[in-house]
Amino acid sequence: MSRPVVVLDMMDTILSDPYREAIEQGTGRSITDLRDLLLGTRWPDFECNRITEREYLATFRQAGVDVDVEAFHRARRDGYAWIDGMDALIDDLRPDAEVVVASNYPDWLDEVADEWFRHRVDGVIGSCHLGERKPDPAFFESLLGWLDVTAESTWFVDDRLHNVEAAAALGMHAHHFTSADAARTWLAQEGVLAA
Repeated sequence: MSRPVVVLDMMDTILSDPYREAIEQGTGRSITDLRDLLLGTRWPDFECNRITEREYLATFRQAGVDVDVEAFHRARRDGYAWIDGMDALIDDLRPDAEVVVASNYPDWLDEVADEWFRHRVDGVIGSCHLGERKPDPAFFESLLGWLDVTAESTWFVDDRLHNVEAAAALGMHAHHFTSADAARTWLAQEGVLAA
């Protein structure tokens, strides 16, 4: 029997998401002040690699908001941190399961993967590679094809409930992430992780 595949979301599941703080550092404005602008940006297109970072940041400039790109990236890079217990959970899963990170994220994902996941997981795949975003079923179908596995042999963990529901609708075992301890308990109950 092949090893089970555990697919973990990245932002706010494995690592803390520094985007909000990075935007504030890069623009000098609070995230609350920028709420309407952020909803109008082309972030989904950027995450799917349909536009470049330059084109994404142009949406801010077009709205009259200057972005200090260096300050943004410095805060972004400095802001990643392990969610408590997730590094240990990944390490404990590795002997018995294939562990894959799957994220809605732009091409910064490759840099993050190299820094945080090299030699720690079996693969990292994102919306920037697949051209689709969670919770679109096309993301999950492409992911399963990339992994060359069935939905039934895959365990999926994500902090966003709509992503969890979409994965479950395709037949994946799915868990709404609230903590490493809760994810560990669920994976043990599922027989993927030794208790």
